[in-house]
Amino acid sequence: MIERTGRTVLTSVWIWIALGVLVCVCLACLSSASVRSFRDALGCVLAVALGFAIPAQMAFAARAALRDLMLVRFQVSVDAVGAGCTLAEQAEAAVCTTGYQTEFEAGPAASYFQSIYNQTQIDHTMKRIDAIDIASLPSQLARSAVDSARRNMRDFFMALRDASREFDDFRSVPDRDIRILRTAYEAFVKDADILDRECRRLGRSSRPVFNWGSLH
Repeated sequence: MIERTGRTVLTSVWIWIALGVLVCVCLACLSSASVRSFRDALGCVLAVALGFAIPAQMAFAARAALRDLMLVRFQVSVDAVGAGCTLAEQAEAAVCTTGYQTEFEAGPAASYFQSIYNQTQIDHTMKRIDAIDIASLPSQLARSAVDSARRNMRDFFMALRDASREFDDFRSVPDRDIRILRTAYEAFVKDADILDRECRRLGRSSRPVFNWGSLH
């Protein structure tokens, strides 16, 4: 925002310099009486021009500031969805790559559920995503992607909670839970990828686009 305001001010300075040079050239070509008349007319024109230019400049700066604020908030929303994807990727990699109909006594799923799985952390991440004000997002694509990410996030983490209970009771995860986890995860990371690309397109993301779908 500061860089954009600086460019705007610099452009305005050059415009005023060009106008000053033009006025000097015109004055040099006129007689003294004509100079006075021209000066009076020019004063009226400049007064009217300034009356329109200053409010327009202020309105332009205000619009630019509001747009920058909206994009900053959008980046926060993208980061919240990205945090959810990180948790989902960690769980999916441990639980879903073990294989169907497999006992998990000493596998990655056992390590995940016994040492890593944290429902409080998951609930906190879900609240961050649920708190996103969809109406404030800068494009229809972003609004649709966040709405879809919420649904897929809930599907994934609800299935993960069921899988945790199954593991606690039977030391295994049923095939149906693994299928739900995989389907919800793939949809969730697709939404996150759309959001990250949209954020980069709008010029707010300072990091390279990360294709969440390429994790597997």
